[in-house]
This record gives sequence, C-alpha cells and structure tokens, in this order.
Amino acid sequence: MVSVATLEYIRSKITIRKGLSEKPQAMAHISALWIPSYCISSGLASAFCGIGQAEFFYTELPKTMSSVAANLQSLGAPARSVEASFITTRHMALAKVMKLKPWFGQAQAFEKDHETIDER
Repeated sequence: MVSVATLEYIRSKITIRKGLSEKPQAMAHISALWIPSYCISSGLASAFCGIGQAEFFYTELPKTMSSVAANLQSLGAPARSVEASFITTRHMALAKVMKLKPWFGQAQAFEKDHETIDER
C-alpha cells in the first residue's frame, strides 16, 4: 500500500503542477513504469499471506484434520467477496438516504441495475 500511496502522491503532484486538478477528465502523463512496483509488492504480499494462512491452519488443527485446514484457507476469498458486497450495498443505501454521492465510481450504473431489479 505504501507503493500505491507514493504513486498517487506523485501523480497528484504532477496533476496540480500542470493545472489539471480542476479538470476531472484531463489525463496526467506519467510513466507506466511506476505501476510494476505496486504489482510486484501486491503479488508478494498475496503469496506470503497465503503461505501464512496455510501454516496457521495446519499448526492450529490436529494432523487428522489437514483436509479441513486446506478447505478453510480456500473459504477466505468467498468470505471477502461477500463482505465487500455487503459493505458496498450498505454504503449505497446509506448514501441514498443521506442524499450523498457514493465514494466509488460507476454508482449510476449500480443504481440503474438495482432499480430494474426493484421494479420487477
């Protein structure tokens, strides 16, 4: 995350220096070589997280439950997906009640999809 924060800091400095901060559709030209540092660090973090989870489950459960440990590790991604969906849906509902603009992009497409579902 530090690499992403650094990249965003540099990008925003370039944008402000070029006077593009008030133009949301304007593009700041920066090198694409800034992105691999984030991708590499994110990939390494993901790999080490998976290794750490596997080690944790194998050490905490008895040897006879090793297949359960392997399955517990694979339940993490769906659980995170459900949690992210729940947070997004709650935020959209709260933003609608408070008449605020949601903090993530494509909110209009999200609302259109949900309006068509509600109308059925």
